[in-house]
Amino acid sequence: MPATDKRTEAWLGEPGRLNQICDCLANGGDLLAMCRVEKVKYSKVILWLNKDPGRRQAYESAVKAQKVWAISRLIEELEKIALVDLREAYDENNALLPVQKIPRHVAQAIKSIESREEYEDDEETGERMLIGYTKKVTFSDKLKGIELYGKNLRMFVDKVEHEAGGSLADLVRAAAATGSEENNSGTD
Repeated sequence: MPATDKRTEAWLGEPGRLNQICDCLANGGDLLAMCRVEKVKYSKVILWLNKDPGRRQAYESAVKAQKVWAISRLIEELEKIALVDLREAYDENNALLPVQKIPRHVAQAIKSIESREEYEDDEETGERMLIGYTKKVTFSDKLKGIELYGKNLRMFVDKVEHEAGGSLADLVRAAAATGSEENNSGTD
C-alpha cells in the first residue's frame, strides 16, 4: 500500500475526523484544499465519506450548509458594493488613505487602485525629484451591485411582455380548432 494511502487511512481513523471535515465545509471551507493541506488523497476521503450512510448524510448536510454560507457571503459582498460610500476611502484633506487604513467594507468594494509616481527635473542639479503621486481608485460597478442586491431582496422584478395577434378569445378558438383538427386527422 502506497505511503499516501496509509497516511489517508490513518488521518481518517483519527477521532472526530468527520466532524472536522463537516465543520470545515459548513464554514465555507473546501474539502479538496483540506486534503492538499493534510497531504491525504481526496479520492479516498470521498470514498470514505460515501461508504457509510451516516457519514454520507453528514457530508451532504455540510455541503448544503457550505452553499448557504457561500450565498450569504456573496450577498454581503453585493451589499458592500451597493452601499459603499467612497468618501470613507479618503482623509479630511481629500487624500486617499493608505491601503491598510481604508475600512474593510470600503476596500471590498474597490476594484483597483493605480498609483503613479510623479517626477520633475531640478533645473539646478539636473536630477529627477519625486514631487508626488497620482492615484486612481476604481470602485466596483455600484449600479450593478445595487441591481443584483435588489434582485436578491426581490425589490426588482423583471417583467416580460408577450404580444400576440388578436384577442384572447380568438387565440383560444384558434388553439381549440388546431387541437380538434389534430384529433380528427388520425381517424381516417
